[in-house]
Amino acid sequence: MESEIVIVKFLTPYKVSIIATILLYCDGIVPPRNKMKLMCRLVNFIDPQQSATSSIQPEIQLLDRDLRQLESFMASLHSRVPGLSLFDFLIDFLFRMTSLDSLHTFMGRINEYLVRDDPEKEETEEGLPVMGQIGGNAVLRQSSLLGSFCKRCFLAFDSLSFDAVLHLWEYIETFREPYRAHWEKIHKRMEALKMDGLELTTFGVDGLREEILSRERAADESDDGGDDDGDSPDFLKSLIPKPPPVHCIAAENLETLLEFQISVFERYGGTLPDEIRYVLQSMIATNKPLPTSAHYVQYLDAFRDKDYEAAFYHLHRFYDYTMNSRGRTHYQYALFTLATLQAEFGFYSEAMKAVDEAITVARENKDNHCLNYILSWLYSFLQSHRDCKPPASLSSLEQISQFLRIRAKETSFSLYSLSYQSEVEQLVSSGGSLTQAFESLIKSKYINAISNSAFAAGNLSLVASGLWMRCGSAALAHLALDLYSWIPERKLNALLTIEMGVRKAKLYFLQGRLPECFDLLRSLKHIAHGSQWHQQLWHPKFLMLHLARRLNEGKLQEAKYLFQKLSGVAAVDTEIAHDIYYYQRIWDIKYGNTSEALESMWTELEESERKGEGKPDLLYQVRLMVLYAKQLVYGSGIGLQCTGSHGLFSSQNETTMAAAGGDLGGLPPRAVTLVLRIIKIANTAALAQFACEGVILLAAISIAENEPADALALLDGILPRVIESQIASVIADAYKVLAQASFRISNNLIRKGDGSTLVFGSKQRTARQLYNDALDHFQTAAHYYELMEDWQSLYEVYTILAEIVVTAPQIEENDGGDAQGASPSLATSAMTEKAAVYKQNVVDLKSMLERNRVRVTLDPEIEGSSKLG
Repeated sequence: MESEIVIVKFLTPYKVSIIATILLYCDGIVPPRNKMKLMCRLVNFIDPQQSATSSIQPEIQLLDRDLRQLESFMASLHSRVPGLSLFDFLIDFLFRMTSLDSLHTFMGRINEYLVRDDPEKEETEEGLPVMGQIGGNAVLRQSSLLGSFCKRCFLAFDSLSFDAVLHLWEYIETFREPYRAHWEKIHKRMEALKMDGLELTTFGVDGLREEILSRERAADESDDGGDDDGDSPDFLKSLIPKPPPVHCIAAENLETLLEFQISVFERYGGTLPDEIRYVLQSMIATNKPLPTSAHYVQYLDAFRDKDYEAAFYHLHRFYDYTMNSRGRTHYQYALFTLATLQAEFGFYSEAMKAVDEAITVARENKDNHCLNYILSWLYSFLQSHRDCKPPASLSSLEQISQFLRIRAKETSFSLYSLSYQSEVEQLVSSGGSLTQAFESLIKSKYINAISNSAFAAGNLSLVASGLWMRCGSAALAHLALDLYSWIPERKLNALLTIEMGVRKAKLYFLQGRLPECFDLLRSLKHIAHGSQWHQQLWHPKFLMLHLARRLNEGKLQEAKYLFQKLSGVAAVDTEIAHDIYYYQRIWDIKYGNTSEALESMWTELEESERKGEGKPDLLYQVRLMVLYAKQLVYGSGIGLQCTGSHGLFSSQNETTMAAAGGDLGGLPPRAVTLVLRIIKIANTAALAQFACEGVILLAAISIAENEPADALALLDGILPRVIESQIASVIADAYKVLAQASFRISNNLIRKGDGSTLVFGSKQRTARQLYNDALDHFQTAAHYYELMEDWQSLYEVYTILAEIVVTAPQIEENDGGDAQGASPSLATSAMTEKAAVYKQNVVDLKSMLERNRVRVTLDPEIEGSSKLG
């Protein structure tokens, strides 16, 4: 049978049990080794908000429970009496209260354990709330934690009406009834010990226990004269139907718990605990009035679960009650909350109207704190939804940013810090001044150090990592994200934890550390599945990284399925929409629709620049321009092809040399112009990754124009920055083009003959040395392509290696012999073996690519995540 929820003002049977436990402590029943354990558990209930230390979502144990919770930790704590636990003493005392009068006696004696503060006396060495000894019993200082709790319970009982006291006694009887059999067993043992002469004074004031025992003996004597069990009071009581179990909850505790849960929702996210949900549902089912804050908790819970109708209903209920009690002073908060609700469900026009009205009302009420908070949210929203226009009362994002920087510091350092962080994000996305971005970042760090805000510190780590990745330093980007792990666990934010993990997983993916990437994403799953809010943040990014992996592997059918799953998310998240569009063009190119992809990208670039109104999303534009330029430079995107085996000096060897050296003649005229534009934009905006990719493309064009030495010089200057970026795909492309340039120069030197060398800076390189460099660079490129699981690019590299490795002995002969003294026959044999290995790799990769192209078997992990999403 489920317990009936009963709301009382403050005093409950559970609190009576806590008081009895505290008095057990004062009477010396608790041995020294168990005092600290008992105090820690009691403090968790008396002052729960100070003990909320959960790492992701704090929880407090504030609702009154039943005796099972006390039994869970008190049964293992031994008392000074051998064979009896503290819980046994507690049960014995609860059942010794046989009437309403004994309850009055107990509550009245609580005041005898409390003494006034004496400033001349110092605290005990252990720091416990005990002040001294009176009559052999410890007493409590009224200002101590335990003393103030007992005093408050005493005053609460003293102020109760007779009917309320009677109800409390009935609740206590129901509360202790499940442990009657346990008490009967304990009672007999205690009586036996007392007959043996052992002093069992449960409480220091002997009169209390003696009075209870005398009443019990009087009741027993009055029952001795009757032999008929039918006249026994116990028998008559057994005929009375037992009342249903009752769960008493203090209204004050419930209100405090709901306020705490609101702060948890707003700061950490998460879901509504089952216990609170059960209490609220029970109160609704029995038509009991709910606290005002309960409606807001239900709104946040429905909001996290993406239930628009329920969220809208509870929000209106909450502000209906709030407006009645507080008038128009909180109207701007109602409008702003309504705006966030509309924006979350994609009703952007209604959200902007509500925000506009909220700004107007906040200005009328001169609520600067609320106004700053609204503008901060609006600024972040408009940055991520560039299709939306600012409300009519505001002209542009720049106006909002300037207002926040000027006025936010007057009301909130956290908002002041966030305003500078938003400025950094805007500068990064629009390719603004790098100096100004770092200046704003340092200011935000300084303000955050003053305010000591964990949320601002976490958001700052995200912003800093994005800025360092723009500068091309993956190590510093990782360090910025690792700083978040230094925040104390009790201050961690679930949303930020997911965002940090997703950002770090993306860095791992770019570095080719795929196992670490997806292990990290899986480790976030239990947090993400806590609520729909967290799931919406984690699940699209999880699918997006899987999509990028499938495209690298050439699994086009699986990628197409992932596009379908992500299509609904693109409508509400601009960043994800950009990523989806980018990967769709890659899918088109790999599928063979190169011309359609190029045309679509060119149209998208023009449209993006038009929408940006002078400040477009530069990162997105340059990313598309690089992909567009790669197709112009590398042709259809199939890559470099080599077939057949030819001798070094045969007439047919031009095909092999062209493939290995990357003969890309017949480039469209706009290819060079576009690449130079990419380099200029990326260099001006300090977009290190795209600047490196532009130089690599320019080097490939130089090779196509038969200027491999220029390509070698370009790559030699940019290679340290490429390696510093730690982006596996860029490193692989750089080494592949470097290998092509080295091989082309080696081929040119062989044609000249007479032991010609290349003078490169202060060094001289022979044809054999350049050839060996080319082999090493091709193998390095193959390593990074393998890390990224880019099987198509790996196939192209192995195809080239299988063709050129057989020419090594002839190059050695033309260059004056093997420097290591190996005979030509041995060199030929070794290279033939390598060629066989490379050819076998080519065959295996080709077979894998053919299978992947039509494969439709999905990873169970993706299917599992989609069901929960």
